[in-house]
Amino acid sequence: MSKSENLSDTAKEQENLDSATARHILQQTAEDIPPAHPALFARIEESIKEPTPVGNAHQPPSVSPVQALLNMIRNSFRRPQLAWGIVAVQAIVLCLFIASAPIKNTYHTLSANRTDIGAQAGPIFYVIFHENARLREIEQLLARTNGAIINGPGKRGIYTIRFHPTPSATVKKLLTTLKNSSLITFIERAY
Repeated sequence: MSKSENLSDTAKEQENLDSATARHILQQTAEDIPPAHPALFARIEESIKEPTPVGNAHQPPSVSPVQALLNMIRNSFRRPQLAWGIVAVQAIVLCLFIASAPIKNTYHTLSANRTDIGAQAGPIFYVIFHENARLREIEQLLARTNGAIINGPGKRGIYTIRFHPTPSATVKKLLTTLKNSSLITFIERAY
C-alpha cells in the first residue's frame, strides 16, 4: 500500500466518524426539543401565501397620453422587423433629399460669382475694409460705385475690386469717393 492510499483511507474513516457523531448529536437534541404545534405551521403558511387578485383590485397606474405614446414607440422598437423597417424608410428619405438637393461644387466667398468672366476690364483697386464694416454696407457702397469684388480677401485682408470702364477723370472722382468712405481703411489703384 502506498502512502497516498493510506492517507486517503484514514481521511475517509475520519469523515465517517465525524458524520456518525453528528448524527448521534442531532438525534439527542431532537428528543429534547418538543415538536411545534400544527397551528404554528398553519399561521406561517397563511403569511407566505400570495393574495389572489379580486376583480379590479389591481389597476395599473394611470398614464398620461404622452407617456402612453412614448411607451408604445419604445415597445415597437423591441420588435426587430419594425425597427429595421423604420431604418430603411429613413435611409430612403435621406437618399431622396440628397438626390433632390442642388449640386454645388464650390463654396461661396465675397468675390465669387460677382462679375461675368467676359465683362470688360475697368479700373482695378486694392482695398482693405474697416474691421467693423458689415457685408450689407460694403455691398451698398459697391452698388453705388458700380464695383464688384473679384478677389479676396487675401492673407492681409486685401480685396481686389473692379469697376465698370470709366474715363480717367471719373476714376479720380471714384477714388476720392472711396477714400472718404468710413468703410475703407486703405485703397490703392492696381497697375
